[in-house]
Amino acid sequence: MKPEQLFPLLVNQLIDRQALLVAAHAESLDKDAKVQALMQAAANEQLENAYVQEQVGSQVTDAAVQAEFNKDYAGKPGPAQVDARHILVKTKAEAESIITQLEHGADFAKLATKYSIDPGAKDGGELGWFSQDEMVQPFADAAFALKPGQYTKTPVQTQFGWHVILCEGKRTGPAPTLDEVKDQIRKNLADNAIKATLNAARNKVKIQIFNPDGTPAATPAAGTPTGK
Repeated sequence: MKPEQLFPLLVNQLIDRQALLVAAHAESLDKDAKVQALMQAAANEQLENAYVQEQVGSQVTDAAVQAEFNKDYAGKPGPAQVDARHILVKTKAEAESIITQLEHGADFAKLATKYSIDPGAKDGGELGWFSQDEMVQPFADAAFALKPGQYTKTPVQTQFGWHVILCEGKRTGPAPTLDEVKDQIRKNLADNAIKATLNAARNKVKIQIFNPDGTPAATPAAGTPTGK
């Protein structure tokens, strides 16, 4: 939206919120015990989030991302990759019929163009180079088990249907660049930082678990995360 359209809407939203707040105070809802509990819970949640963000933010920096990249990726070979084509059909019988045609010398790309229901059928079923984690497991396992020039002699089933796969080549893929993996590195750093923050916070408090009837539960083993 243009600024001259957006600004009045934002102003009206702010007015509405403030007007509702004034009305709620006028009825002394802020003094209601249930409302106070909800307000305190919301305040506690914001405080917890602020603490975690402060702790995590100091550990997920550009320098930390670069260091992880240098340790785990830089100068190392990339993942194993396969160059493949495939034909996707709805039934096992259709896939078996295609395999029979291949055994009699039919051209894989032409069969893919004719029978495959995959969007890549127009390109002869070409998938290009891919790593094992880029495909669903049954498909990836079958593709990586083939040698260049081989096709699957039995249909491969996935949630998409039945596949016949042709391996056209294998290689070690190029190592990823920093731009390609920095988001994943940041996520991993953040996950580790959050876990460390939680463990450090837990170690500073005494934790006691209670049963639904109010009786103390068995004392957890030392160092075992349990919650409050």
